[in-house]
Amino acid sequence: MKTTLLLILGLLISFTAFSKKGKEFKFVPSGSFDIQANNTHQTIFVDNFWMSNEITNKEFRQFFNQIKNTPNDSMVWFDLLSLKNGIMNKPKIIKVAYSDIFDKLMDESALKTIFGKGDYFTNPKYDNYPVVGVTWEGAKFYCIWLTKEENKKLNRQDNEMQMDYRLPTLYEWEYALSFCDSKSIVDSKELHPIDNGDKNKLGLFNLNSNVSEWTSSSGSNDGSAYKVVVKGGSWKNGSKNSQQELVLPDKGTNYIGFRIVQSGIEK
Repeated sequence: MKTTLLLILGLLISFTAFSKKGKEFKFVPSGSFDIQANNTHQTIFVDNFWMSNEITNKEFRQFFNQIKNTPNDSMVWFDLLSLKNGIMNKPKIIKVAYSDIFDKLMDESALKTIFGKGDYFTNPKYDNYPVVGVTWEGAKFYCIWLTKEENKKLNRQDNEMQMDYRLPTLYEWEYALSFCDSKSIVDSKELHPIDNGDKNKLGLFNLNSNVSEWTSSSGSNDGSAYKVVVKGGSWKNGSKNSQQELVLPDKGTNYIGFRIVQSGIEK
């Protein structure tokens, strides 16, 4: 089992250098930042990774429509981080039919409260605006789907495969935020295109504005329900550098979106 796990991890790591940067990804160099938690000081170290800007309505709609229109297709992936009671289990292959996940992708009713319209997700006018209403599960499935789709293109072109797209961890997100100048963050009460607004020193837009964002980190604020960490300010609640939310993974709102990352080295 140890040999199998190491082999899989080694293969994935070997793909790291071939990440495709066609979605305006910015390189985030390895480093550290300090946090205060429970009256203690802690230094967090973060490896290199690439981070995108917010995923747009147009990008997510392509995924959403493919899932909707091809219900008999499926997606398959390795669950390398299958944990139970804090213990790593043997990696397993997971396969789900598109028809089984379609209703889990987003809460379309949440969109009706944006601009007083229900067409925010479908109107081409908002193509370059951040998608909202997406559940954590929807964001996770988008990452799996996008990895699959782009690797199919690379395979047809006889190019090397790339590392998986994924959601950022809590610490990756906070580290990227540390490159922001807090004085330049302007709270906006309206959603705006993903390439407008405040920009950090790495060239990433809206890390603490426009929409709050799903991470891959989990927690619980009541000792029982599994919830996911959401970071960042939004058009609805303003900037909040030191705060975070814990949200149910199947909940979609009119102010939570997401961005994606890849592990990797600078090329």
